[in-house]
Amino acid sequence: MKVLSAVYIFSIISMTAEILWILARGQRSRQMFTFVACQFFLNIWSVSQLLILESVNSRQLFLSYCIGNTGICFIGASWLLFACSTAGVILPKWLKACIFLFSAAMWTASLTNPLHGLFYTGFSLPSVEHGILFYANILFIYACIISGTVILCANIRRGANHRKITALLILSAVIPLISNILSLIGVISTRYDVTPLAFSMSSIFLLLATNRYGFLNVNELAFDKALDVISDGVAVFGTNGSMTYSSSAMRSFFGISEEIELADFYMILGTEHAEKLSAPGSFIETELVMDSRRLRIRQYRILGKNGNTLAVTFVVSDITRYYDEILREQELSSVKEQLAIESERNRIAQEVHDTAGHTLTMINSLARLISVSLDSGNPGKAAEYSEEAQELSSQGIAQLRLSINNLRKKSEISLITDGLRQLADSVRGMETALCIQGEDSQRYSFCSNTIYENTRETITNALKYSGASRMDIIVKLRDSSAEVYIMDNGKGCNNISDGNGLRGMRERTEKIGGSIEFRSSEGCGFTTVMKFPIAIQ
Repeated sequence: MKVLSAVYIFSIISMTAEILWILARGQRSRQMFTFVACQFFLNIWSVSQLLILESVNSRQLFLSYCIGNTGICFIGASWLLFACSTAGVILPKWLKACIFLFSAAMWTASLTNPLHGLFYTGFSLPSVEHGILFYANILFIYACIISGTVILCANIRRGANHRKITALLILSAVIPLISNILSLIGVISTRYDVTPLAFSMSSIFLLLATNRYGFLNVNELAFDKALDVISDGVAVFGTNGSMTYSSSAMRSFFGISEEIELADFYMILGTEHAEKLSAPGSFIETELVMDSRRLRIRQYRILGKNGNTLAVTFVVSDITRYYDEILREQELSSVKEQLAIESERNRIAQEVHDTAGHTLTMINSLARLISVSLDSGNPGKAAEYSEEAQELSSQGIAQLRLSINNLRKKSEISLITDGLRQLADSVRGMETALCIQGEDSQRYSFCSNTIYENTRETITNALKYSGASRMDIIVKLRDSSAEVYIMDNGKGCNNISDGNGLRGMRERTEKIGGSIEFRSSEGCGFTTVMKFPIAIQ
């Protein structure tokens, strides 16, 4: 008897300390308050069992049972509300009212049992006989606890800890239920209810789920809900390489399960991307094409003080639409350029027509005048007309050459390599080497003029300012981009300021969706890097 009393006293003190600790350190939320309510009703139940042990007559025993029923009748309802608030399940107000009204009705029936005898059919100090309302109340509590546990297990956040938390929650509900059933059917033969002690034990499992696995962490719950509705995929891998979290978008992108390891995830991405992401560094970014979608993968490695990896986080964005926009922009740019070229051709053709027509008409008129002057015996006038015709023809030829040159300039640089070869061959006073990697085609034509103009400006700057004796131009024509690297061995500079030339290059490049970067340092020459993304078709 004394040992059992000591156990109940220890249980009461422990749960009281637990309640105070949660109130002091927990986040103020409905979830926390419903959890505290569960512990409070359990504590009242345990207090009643201690009073039952000390009861010496039927009146004291009945009062002890009344105190215990305060906790018993409301434990099921408070557990169900705790489960719903934790899982984010909203119960209708009428259902909440029915649950609490039933609990209050059972509690009232237990207090007024001497008037009707439906809760306890027999009440004496050696033993207590239960009535129909008692069993109805027990079934209701079982239903609430089982329903709440199912709701928790079905809605808790997914990840490597899911099974552990689920197991702890099931244990926290199953242990008290089993002990209560065993007591009711007589397997545990004692007039004292051991269920409160079983609930005290189960609260240990709840606390473990709370502190070890962040079960009651409101921030994590809110973040999980938020991350599951955004379009970007998020996944977190722990120290041992096991996945601790994955959003629904992440699982949709790669069709991965919740138990995948980091090494297996790298295998899904492919050897090239796995090698890149496995390299040291706190932030690494790459892009890949998977199932007709282009994905941008950003990896964040969280490092400890001694340099060890604490966690690896992935944020995956679907940038297919971005590349579709680039493709449309490129197509539109190409169409605009073709229209501009056609318009310029028509203008030049009209200009050639007007120039040639005017010049030939004037020369024909002067020829007649020369003929008339010679027939009339006036060679001086004929010579004057002849000089005018010669001058007029020279002007016409110059005008025609200018128009033709303008037309040739517009048409000759439709391919990147054509324009760069012209520039490389025309450079004097500096050795210029051109290296082309990949096969040129019309799919790169949207940026050919920009590359031509930027390269020409770079060569001009090198000849004027760098004192370079050599320049290398490297062109990389990839499936996903066109890249140009221009490097000279000039004197370089530590500070690069955008003058009109560099500013114009940057504006031209960014206008068609590309990027340009200038690098230099004292004594190490000057480097220009141009990159133009190509939409995958």
